[in-house]
Amino acid sequence: MNNKEAAIISTTSEKDHHAKRPIKLLVTVNGELLEEWGGDTHPTHARIYHIINELKKFDNIEILYIRFNQKPRINLINKIYNNIVKTSVAMRYLSKIIKYNPVVYFEYPYYMTVLQNQIVFKICVLLGIKTILDVHDTVEQSEAISNGVSALNRETERYCFRNATIISFSLNPAMWAKLTEMYQVPEEKKVVFVPNAFEKSFMGEHQEAYKSVEGRFNICYIGGLSKNRGVDILISASSNLHSKYPYLKLYLFGEYSEGFSEETKKIIESSNFITRNLFKRKDLPRMLKDIDLFVMPYNPEIDYTNLCSPTKFFEYMATGRPVLSTKCKSVLDLAAGGVIYADYNAIDFEEKIEELITNQELREKLSAEQASQRYHHTWEERAKRIHDALMEI
Repeated sequence: MNNKEAAIISTTSEKDHHAKRPIKLLVTVNGELLEEWGGDTHPTHARIYHIINELKKFDNIEILYIRFNQKPRINLINKIYNNIVKTSVAMRYLSKIIKYNPVVYFEYPYYMTVLQNQIVFKICVLLGIKTILDVHDTVEQSEAISNGVSALNRETERYCFRNATIISFSLNPAMWAKLTEMYQVPEEKKVVFVPNAFEKSFMGEHQEAYKSVEGRFNICYIGGLSKNRGVDILISASSNLHSKYPYLKLYLFGEYSEGFSEETKKIIESSNFITRNLFKRKDLPRMLKDIDLFVMPYNPEIDYTNLCSPTKFFEYMATGRPVLSTKCKSVLDLAAGGVIYADYNAIDFEEKIEELITNQELREKLSAEQASQRYHHTWEERAKRIHDALMEI
């Protein structure tokens, strides 16, 4: 064997060895979240926990993270303590980045409101470190469903979207097209569409086919109670129907958001057929066993609510129950069945709900359609999309 042949063999061997090394993925969220899930109500935490823990199962990905303590932000001392800890953690992130040259995972926007995470992201960009930005929401969310004040601004959003190596985008492709044009994101940007999903415990609690129960009609909405989510329309329609069908009950699982109507809040709190509850994510599958209809009454005239991909829709699907939705593009694109559509007004909602109350066969038909399509929307499938994108960079 001559020297040239030996050099070729040596180079090939080095490449093979390098290819077998797992990709190190440094996750810049509190490691407590990755180790224990389900104790809060936040769907963002559910997404992070399930995606990262599914990625752990791949032999060619090694997850790195830092677990740290944070105190309730109830006083100045606690806030100062938290910031000192976050600064220390940011320094440890940078140490791991220098030592391991990992791909660095950033959740957006919630964890990017942390100044220290923004600094780590900018340093990654300056050093040419590969990053993945897991986009759950955008600045537009606060304008659409809250008080219009976002913890991040459009310049920060532009910088993050333009400079991340991979964008993992949970919203509708049409929303990304809009953002791409708005922020002039390079066409070659690697974007993988990763909608939300549901955890497997839903399948365990909702294995049996849905059957109507005579004298029962329970309606459920999950999520924040805010403007442009159609909760006021749902309450108006349900209130009218309750006088005709006194067994109708409405369950609202969510917190009040800024900008939500005070008048509607008073109706909810004084009603004898509306129940509002908060819940822990781990308890949700069990709490939905007696629901007959889920609703997603978002305003389709608002870009954000028309194009978002909320976790609730996949959790509705996972139960194998019928869904009543407005004609939002995100639902129209996702649902292969199991959904009945209504216009964004109380009159049409009332008509569609009454149709479902009086037509048990329709409810059971829609339920069967939901059950048949839910297998395609698990966190395992979503994590594989990110895994495949990581393998390509």
